Amino acid sequence: MKGKTTYRKLSEKHGIAESTIRKRASKEGWRKKRNILDTEVERKALARICDARAQEFAQLAMINDQMSAVLDNLVQFVQQQPERLIKDLKGVESLTKAISTVVQTKRDLYNMPNEVDRAKIETLREKSRLEREKFAEEQAEKAASRTAAASTVFQVIVEGEEAALDE
Repeated sequence: MKGKTTYRKLSEKHGIAESTIRKRASKEGWRKKRNILDTEVERKALARICDARAQEFAQLAMINDQMSAVLDNLVQFVQQQPERLIKDLKGVESLTKAISTVVQTKRDLYNMPNEVDRAKIETLREKSRLEREKFAEEQAEKAASRTAAASTVFQVIVEGEEAALDE
């Protein structure tokens, strides 16, 4: 039941008539048992995949919480010692980079586009829309050309018949 062997291959392998194997399979419900086994295997595989995804999301949530804590600490530091940061431009620059890194990492974790990514996506959407319109116009032109060509052929045939009739 676990394999994908055909009745014919079983017949050849064991030297038993294929019809005998078919009768026994029918009598013992091999197909039904195989379907049940396949369903159970699929259910277990799906459960493993779901568990793995749940663990991934739990890790992402933990990382998100840690990054949020880092960001909160940075904000508190700035609120408590703004004059120190103002005096030290490197401190402001470092803080800005740290905040930017935290925010970008969170965006990457949750697959959230930033403004640049959104602009790229919108540009690609517009390009795609224009290409679809161009394709539709080309198809309409081809259809019109085929219709015109068909009517031209029809006119030539009709005119040819008229000439034959006149002669």
